Amino acid sequence: MLAGLFTKRTSRAVRMRQQAEELYARLRDAKTVRAASGTPLRGMHRIRKGGPGHEFWQYRDFQTGDAARNIDWKQSGKSDRVLIRQKERETQKRTCVWLQNDAAMQFGTPAKYESGAIITLATAMLCASHHDPLILCGTGSTGGLDHLTGVLDDATYSPADGRIEGEEILLIADFLDPQESWQPLLDSIPSSSRLHVIQILDGAELDLPYDGHTLFEHPGTRSREQVLNAASIRPAYLERLQAQIDTVRQAARAQGGTYALLRSGDDPLDILLNLSKDA
Repeated sequence: MLAGLFTKRTSRAVRMRQQAEELYARLRDAKTVRAASGTPLRGMHRIRKGGPGHEFWQYRDFQTGDAARNIDWKQSGKSDRVLIRQKERETQKRTCVWLQNDAAMQFGTPAKYESGAIITLATAMLCASHHDPLILCGTGSTGGLDHLTGVLDDATYSPADGRIEGEEILLIADFLDPQESWQPLLDSIPSSSRLHVIQILDGAELDLPYDGHTLFEHPGTRSREQVLNAASIRPAYLERLQAQIDTVRQAARAQGGTYALLRSGDDPLDILLNLSKDA
């Protein structure tokens, strides 16, 4: 099925879609387990008012204008009243994903961007299963999973000019630039939205597993720096990196949001399960 679906797509698109579908399948199974234990999950969201929905809310007296099909004849027969079985109104949640796509996010194997794209696709599948819309920032809408996969595979995709709005907002990036470059993005999040920040870093960035003479190259500017003994700078580097991670975490929480750190290529299932909880 996938082979025919993506005959005009790159191998990366096929790979991302396959991994996202596998992730979503595991997410769906885990959600089923959580639902059985009473844990609230993403989907249609109760607002404690009568209206269109599926779950029973309350009985009330029949009123002029009510449809006869809504009368609960069995319950009414137990009293001298005509009762309407009222369902609880359900609403949709819009999810907006802002995914960094630049040279820095293409670093690693798999690339940090690819890990973010897989999370985005799996989230879109989760939203679609509950009729919740997902908007990819910079595109306006998803246009369906096939369209979304194609956009995410497009090297020219950029979220920069997209409007960020929705009940749930996911910011996915490496956040390695100075805070002043990404803080305005966090500041632009509406106060009514639930913010989730996912910082994705490659293993080499997290561990600096180099020894001896090493040539470092900035993925964006292509500037280079030679270090005679990479191991000698590891302690200072890791200290600075931890300070950066702490800054991102604190900035996310200052906005009332959640924070998660993902090593590129690692399983993001637990992160998505936490995002699936209702506030």
